[in-house]
Amino acid sequence: MLVDSDIVIDFLKGKIEAKRFFENNKDAVYISYISKFEILAGSSNKNEMKFLENFLSNFAVLPITNEILESAYEIFKDNFLKTKIGFADALISATAIFFDIPLASRNKKHYQTITRLKFILPY
Repeated sequence: MLVDSDIVIDFLKGKIEAKRFFENNKDAVYISYISKFEILAGSSNKNEMKFLENFLSNFAVLPITNEILESAYEIFKDNFLKTKIGFADALISATAIFFDIPLASRNKKHYQTITRLKFILPY
């Protein structure tokens, strides 16, 4: 399963629902490079960034291919006017579709109209 950055951020903030989610989903949990960018963007200093980099090293990261980029572009075109999906969410959903795995995210609004996406609302 591909885990969106919102769940990882909730975990880092100590939210019990996120902790339970990861406890119940220990096997085959991935993140995307986009999520790594989003999580590191929350750093306020070098120590915090180093902590986050170390934490993120515990996740398997799925690569971004040209096929994923092309799919993300189509997802963006098809959904932007309906949901205001951003580039990052289009790329994350395209990654999940490419690898044929579900995407877990709390951001139902951006993902709900993507018909090929296996979406999981984690909590």
